[in-house]
Amino acid sequence: MVIGESATVRSVDTWSDYLREWSVETGSEIAAVLARRHDRCVNEFWLFHTGKEFPRMAINVAGDLAFVHYFPYDGHPGWRLLGQVASLDPKGETEFQICGEYDTTPNAFVVPCRVALEAAIAFSNDRRMPEVGEWYEL
Repeated sequence: MVIGESATVRSVDTWSDYLREWSVETGSEIAAVLARRHDRCVNEFWLFHTGKEFPRMAINVAGDLAFVHYFPYDGHPGWRLLGQVASLDPKGETEFQICGEYDTTPNAFVVPCRVALEAAIAFSNDRRMPEVGEWYEL
């Protein structure tokens, strides 16, 4: 499977943040949406396959950091991608926008935005939890 901005996704997906929705069809379109930031250089995205409520994925970004949360079906608390940022204190926290409010998430779940992009493209292609790292079930 090709993962990267040049990848073409298998289906049209819908991305949304708290201001608008986008339909995306390519890896470069996903990268462009994921690069959008609002106040304090943050954003929160929801990615789902057009016409289907689940599975879905949330990607919260702050600068060049992100956390990725995968929801396989309604009522499941989800899975979070385990952190991969060596420069962060593993016992610390990073501030993100979560459901429209500023809150922190443990650094154990923080990844570089490039990993979040890989996860988004893989999710668009496979319609399942991306195989881009280790996941923690909540």
